[in-house]
Amino acid sequence: MTRSAKTLRATAISALAAAGAIAIAEQPACTSSKSTAVGADAGTVVIGVVTSLTGDQGQTGIPVQSATQVAAQQLNAIGGILGRPVSFVILDDATNNDQTASIVNGFIQQKVAGVLGPTSSAAVSAVQKLLYDAKFIQISSTATSPTLSAAQPLHDRYLFRTIAPNDRMATVLAKFAHDGGVPLDGGAPPPTCRTMAIVHSDDSFGKSFADSMTTAFTARGGTVPAAMQLQIPATLQANYNDQVDAIVAASPAVDCMALLMFAPAATQLMSDFRKRTTGNAAFAPNKFLIVASNSEYSASFTVNGRANPADPASPTSVEGVYGVYVDPAPQTREYFAFQNLYTSMFQVDLSQGVLLRSTANQYDAAILLALAIEAAGGTDDRVKLRDALYAVSKDGKAYGPGEVADAIAAIKRGDDIDYNGASGPVDLGDDGLIDEDFVIWRVVDGNFVTVAHVKAADAK
Repeated sequence: MTRSAKTLRATAISALAAAGAIAIAEQPACTSSKSTAVGADAGTVVIGVVTSLTGDQGQTGIPVQSATQVAAQQLNAIGGILGRPVSFVILDDATNNDQTASIVNGFIQQKVAGVLGPTSSAAVSAVQKLLYDAKFIQISSTATSPTLSAAQPLHDRYLFRTIAPNDRMATVLAKFAHDGGVPLDGGAPPPTCRTMAIVHSDDSFGKSFADSMTTAFTARGGTVPAAMQLQIPATLQANYNDQVDAIVAASPAVDCMALLMFAPAATQLMSDFRKRTTGNAAFAPNKFLIVASNSEYSASFTVNGRANPADPASPTSVEGVYGVYVDPAPQTREYFAFQNLYTSMFQVDLSQGVLLRSTANQYDAAILLALAIEAAGGTDDRVKLRDALYAVSKDGKAYGPGEVADAIAAIKRGDDIDYNGASGPVDLGDDGLIDEDFVIWRVVDGNFVTVAHVKAADAK
């Protein structure tokens, strides 16, 4: 085992212990220079997972971790990949791109079978070329910047995503903001939105979402004044009073607002906004529409917005905000099979979709890579492995989360398979993307409530 591999293994153990992660496999992840390959004399198949369990994106990494654990338990219970146990080494990059790069370099030197993650679009952008040059498959279940689609060539690429990008979510959100609609619960329709203020973070996520939102909203006849395209630092600020004051001063010409940033900043901005507009009827939730990005679909958005975060009954400043996200709980047999796997491992209440943010997407990423390794017969030929990833995602006999053992058996027989995921079909295109359905959510009594469903075809 090389020095870098020893360091990586030690870091893995430390990170897993600190995060409270379970031991994925009893066999050490690195016992020789060939231990992570799947050749004739190989042992455990090791897959690297880099995510943010701490730092600004720590909330996002928690379901990534739990979903990976579900996939690992399932795969090892049915005999692993190519008859060998599977170990997912989960490392925390602390929402630090330099740390992400260090972890990924370690994975490459250790010759893991592939890499799942990292969390943010900026982190994926920081490491995708490293993995592309080394021909290592990389699958992110959380990075949504549309710019990543063009980061590598069509088809001849190693970067894939099991979540739809921001430009599709922006199309859904812009259509909802402009056109409205009747909520699923039959309640009052949302306020009209014709002239929008967009507040976005100064990073790849915020900029790309703002560009896509502006394009989609204006295409529907809406207006986004140049003065109302408000940029904030990517790092959390003590307050956003300047941006709030600018929006208030533009009323009544501006009748809606979009929050395109990570949840901590959005929560702080909403707190500042509510304080500034208290008692102003023009900014009441039934008069002034506020929409938010997929990043706000997080428990931290509602909890940290409470007057007393420890009290679930405490009023929250984000009450009434609408937003978009990929459908976290599709009503399909594949999703319910995954839900059964999840609840057999974790005793949690899955009735609230927010608890499942990214979970199904990450599980699908793990299973897709595992099936590709089985189909390729190993990882020595990285191009063959990449092509196998495309192959197992579509165009064969369908197998879902409850039929992974059957899918592996079919691969061994030489049959073509089509993995239908918990999050949706997960048919990988040449751009490394999948098609996925969406939901429009609203914060009601401090909780996320789905108010509309949108098909993937309506996001293009």
